[in-house]
Amino acid sequence: MKLGEKAVFKYTCEASPHIAEVEMLRDAEILCVQSQRDKIAIWARIVIGRSSEKRQFSICHTGAPCPGFDHRYLGTAFFESGNYVLHVFDLGEQTSALRSDSK
Repeated sequence: MKLGEKAVFKYTCEASPHIAEVEMLRDAEILCVQSQRDKIAIWARIVIGRSSEKRQFSICHTGAPCPGFDHRYLGTAFFESGNYVLHVFDLGEQTSALRSDSK
C-alpha cells in the first residue's frame, strides 16, 4: 500500500462494560461494530501513513448507566447467543468532558 491510500482496518477491544482506549490511525472513520471471537471488533476506513492516536469508546450493558450515552452510537455487539449484549459509543478525544461528567 502507498501513503495516502485508503483501506479498511479492524481494531478490537475487550467485551465488557468499560471505557476502552484503542490506538487507531488519525481521522479513522468508523464503519461498523460487531462481535468477533469474544471481542468487540471495530472496522474503520483509514488513510495509510497517518499517525496513530488513542480513541475512546464507551461500552455499556443494556439498561445500565452509560458514560458517553450522549456521544455517537456506533453499534451493538451480541455474545453468548444474544444473552450478553453490549452497546458501543464513540467518545473520540472527549477525555476531559468525560472526567468532568463523573464528578
